[in-house]
Amino acid sequence: MDFKDIWIIQECANPSTEYYILPALKIAGLEERIRILNIPPENKLRENINLIFVRYITREWINFVENNKNKIKKIIYFMDDDLFDLRSWRGLPLKYIKKIYLKAFQWKIWFTKVNAEFFVSTEFLAEKYSKLNPVVLPPYPIFNPLSPEKIIEKESNLTVFYHGTASHIKEIKWLYDIVKKVTLLNENIIFELIGNDKVYNKFKSLERVIVVHPMKWNLYKSFLLTKKRHIGLVPLLDNDFNLARSYTKFFEILSCGAVGIYSKKVPYEKIINNETDGILILNEKSDWIENIIKLAEDSSFRLKLYLNAIDKLKTLKEFAEKNYREKIKERLL
Repeated sequence: MDFKDIWIIQECANPSTEYYILPALKIAGLEERIRILNIPPENKLRENINLIFVRYITREWINFVENNKNKIKKIIYFMDDDLFDLRSWRGLPLKYIKKIYLKAFQWKIWFTKVNAEFFVSTEFLAEKYSKLNPVVLPPYPIFNPLSPEKIIEKESNLTVFYHGTASHIKEIKWLYDIVKKVTLLNENIIFELIGNDKVYNKFKSLERVIVVHPMKWNLYKSFLLTKKRHIGLVPLLDNDFNLARSYTKFFEILSCGAVGIYSKKVPYEKIINNETDGILILNEKSDWIENIIKLAEDSSFRLKLYLNAIDKLKTLKEFAEKNYREKIKERLL
């Protein structure tokens, strides 16, 4: 096939496309048919195409679809957060809510009118929007884990990190007391956080805390792999938006040689075996403090968990591949 009949429509380079859509299409044997766009082409279509919208859509793309109806075979919409329910957005930053509303929520009826098919990232979203008959795409690891040889190298300082986004601001605030206590208990621990000026101002009085400014996805991928880290934190507090989360943070933690501490909530309680391939605990701050200190001071325990996590990564990879082969071709061939 010498033309690109599967168009991935994305706002910009992003983790949603790379963790879900691209690997699903490639493993299903459709890689040569892929074209990635962020703005509509000026010319009218000459061939029948499939459109996959990743999270967001704009008025320009709406107009493009309306003007090329007879050349569009299929429209698919992919959602990896709960973007169709206003109630789930409580507590999110206003700027983020506005973006979700303008580029996703307001078009949900339009997608049904054009008979779009739906892909989602989790079973929670599939059950919640079962009337849309969505296909679940599990995430696929796009990073290789750091080699175990580098894990056992002794270092004087250990890096504990939390790389949250704008939708995790409550988790960042929740971690403050934990970070403060841990840095008092162990002078060899350095914390690395991602956050805006408000996050920097909140944590700047604490010693050995680095706050890195938020960055675009392609830069973040490079940043993630620049150095070895030791412990990755994945707190998930009780709110509706977190119910739709997937487990991509597990992949990122492994990519820089770290072991994860995860909230005992979906999705991590489904994939993590406590003290086997990670630490899975309730959102009690004292438990988080205790387990960070324990992992920091016991390198052999960290190595055991890390090696087991690599095995879990292989299992999750095989699970995703099986799903892609079974579900994707039937939708796009």
